[in-house]
Amino acid sequence: MKQLINTRACFRACLYLLFIFCSFSLVAQKAVKTLEKKKEKLNNELNLTSQLLKEIASKKTNSVNELRILEEQVETREELVKTLNEQLVLVEKKIDGLQEEVKVKEKSLDAEKEEYAEMIRYAYKSRSNNNMLIFLMSADSFNDAYRRLRYIKEYNDYRVTQVNLIAAQKDTLDNKIKELHDERGQKTQIVEETAQEKNKLLAEKKLKSAIVNELESKESELAIEVEVKQIAINSLESEITSIIEAEIKKQKAKEKAARKAREKKERAATKKTSKTTAKAPPKITKTPESVTLSNNFASNKGKLPWPVSQGVITGKFGKSQHKVKGISVNNTGIDISTKKNSEVRAVFDGEVTTIIYSPVFQNAIIVKHGDYFSVYSNVKDVQVSKGDKIKTKDALGSVSSNDGKTEVHFEIWKATTKMNPVLWIAKK
Repeated sequence: MKQLINTRACFRACLYLLFIFCSFSLVAQKAVKTLEKKKEKLNNELNLTSQLLKEIASKKTNSVNELRILEEQVETREELVKTLNEQLVLVEKKIDGLQEEVKVKEKSLDAEKEEYAEMIRYAYKSRSNNNMLIFLMSADSFNDAYRRLRYIKEYNDYRVTQVNLIAAQKDTLDNKIKELHDERGQKTQIVEETAQEKNKLLAEKKLKSAIVNELESKESELAIEVEVKQIAINSLESEITSIIEAEIKKQKAKEKAARKAREKKERAATKKTSKTTAKAPPKITKTPESVTLSNNFASNKGKLPWPVSQGVITGKFGKSQHKVKGISVNNTGIDISTKKNSEVRAVFDGEVTTIIYSPVFQNAIIVKHGDYFSVYSNVKDVQVSKGDKIKTKDALGSVSSNDGKTEVHFEIWKATTKMNPVLWIAKK
């Protein structure tokens, strides 16, 4: 009997340990799924940058754009290696947990088998029908005999239950051992994948260094190229500013006309009712449509779709140093490299304000969203016209390719203030 009590105590301890391991396993499983999603996203980005680099490589001349894309690829690859290392740590922890869980289940199964063996030994000793009959007949009363009969039945039922429990625990143990084997296989796969990614990363860093050296030897040529581009950027910025200022004046004129019409109506109503109480003139207010559109656009900050379905940011907003030392650039928006002939699409509902042309930036499309404006340049095959009402993700045209690069220049303005588009578009 004492042995049975010890066996049950051991069983309860095993159950407690199993609960701890299961809780850890659920947390680890959630973390593994998160890392898997992150790894998938990074691999998708690497596939895109690899395709872009392949397109550029066909030109057989190293360029600043190639260097920018390669830098993005190196950063993404480094993040992927980091993610794989995190995944490896989790898998190793899971293997350790599974090993402990297998041990606990083995102990639990041994305890159940020992308890069942003790029951069998006891049943063997009292196997005689006479013993059972004596046990029943020695009852002090009918109720006592009935209780003893129930005890015998429950005891037999318990033995059947123990057999089923042992079988179930054996199946669970076998499953855990298989899971452990699978996790060890996954660990081997992750280790191999990490080694491959590190080799690719090393090769990309060597290529990056070679491109930098070549570009530095062309410093004077690049300085002229950057200067020409900066002049075009400044010209485009000046033209956009003039267009937006004209739009603002037009809007104010509409609001002023609406205010005068309202005042005239109010004066007529005042004369009709013979009211003499002076009223303060109403303030100039924006149209309800303009207010709603502005508010909706502002509320979607950080959630706007990209102006292309796939892309890599290769030109950042604001002042920055060029890839070649001694040269600086001032970008009024962001440059997004993408695949050839990719569709350029609107990031939000609005109205096409105007379309302008620049030999450097091709077509530039300005879309009004209340107080906000979005600008898309380096666009060919324009599919919209001035005054068109458009919806989010409507096609505006396609990205133009020149000098071995395919990129769209994208800007966001609030009235005449330039905003950083990275803060407005959705994170990948």
